[in-house]
Amino acid sequence: MKRHRWLEIFESPHYYWATLFVFIFIFSASAEESGQVAPAENYLFTGLDIYWVEGEQKYRVQDFSKKRVQIVKDGELVSVRKGGSLIYASRSKVSQQNLQLRIDDITTEYSNYQADYEALQSTFSLLAVESDNFDQNASSFFESGDRFSVVMDGETVLSGASTEAMERTQSNIENFENIRTDLEDNMNNAASLADMVRVEGELQLPVGIHEGFMMLLVRYTSPGSSGVKLQPVHRSFKHDDDDSSFVFNYAISGFPAGFHVEDVGVHVFSNGKEIPHQGSNGLLGISDRDYFEYLLSKYKKSSGREEPVLFRSLDADAIVQVAPSRNLGSIKIEMVVQSDGSTRVDYLNVGYIEDQQPLVALLEEARFFPAMENGALIESTLFVPLSSLVQ
Repeated sequence: MKRHRWLEIFESPHYYWATLFVFIFIFSASAEESGQVAPAENYLFTGLDIYWVEGEQKYRVQDFSKKRVQIVKDGELVSVRKGGSLIYASRSKVSQQNLQLRIDDITTEYSNYQADYEALQSTFSLLAVESDNFDQNASSFFESGDRFSVVMDGETVLSGASTEAMERTQSNIENFENIRTDLEDNMNNAASLADMVRVEGELQLPVGIHEGFMMLLVRYTSPGSSGVKLQPVHRSFKHDDDDSSFVFNYAISGFPAGFHVEDVGVHVFSNGKEIPHQGSNGLLGISDRDYFEYLLSKYKKSSGREEPVLFRSLDADAIVQVAPSRNLGSIKIEMVVQSDGSTRVDYLNVGYIEDQQPLVALLEEARFFPAMENGALIESTLFVPLSSLVQ
């Protein structure tokens, strides 16, 4: 039977991915308007890759601690001291987890405000001490019988050697008054001196996630400088096992005085993987098929493996319902893994099951990243126990 050209187009992978990304564009636009994405088993989003630069080499960052960075080097985790360069790159990612992020407040602050306040209180105390000293010196001077006169401006001009202490005290008072004025000006104009941003909010983490780090991308403008600048900052988090909620209050310093925050982007990582939230760029719930196809497209660009790699384990409960057995390892399967990752069962040693089709149907739902040879995906055959395919 002659195949129509339109049928070949619809079945081609190019049509599949073109359709998927058109759908993603439309769905992302509507999701952005609503601010919500429906719960799904898998998520596609635009995330952030972080790399540690050492010479001309770059290594993916796995985690941060107070003084060290954990990187992936030659396939192994290596801990290095902070101080090197970090670079960042946006790219599409997929995840089977998501979290809820709530930003309660983003405020700019003058980082020396508290120090200025304490210095002002100290200045008031010193002024009081110097004023008392001046009064005491003046009283001693008058009691000594030294002469004085009053000039036209009303200033009292004192004479005699004992005026030296009074002049020194008066100089101290004037200096402290100047300091007081400067400190009060700083506190009254804290907004124009703001050099720190405070970000407050809460994470609702997925089950099993207890620690990780947040990468905050602060976009800002500053007086006398054109354009929007970006400052990335990481902060680690850890919470109790019994509580999925983590409340944070992060103060981020190092900005030019009087800067203005445009927005703060948040990326959350745990166990070396980024977990999307409702504010992640391009967030979209996708099917298991789309999830597998996405990972397969990434796999094709890698060096691959000589043997197929199971994408996801089968549900043991569903298997047991159609193949009752106390030992799933006793059931052997000969399975063909095709170059597109789909499977075909050629043999099962389960003669005690009269109708094997339900079991075969479940087994053929398994998907693999196919074996690769000379940079190309190839078909291969596996002979494995059923237990190796289930959770």
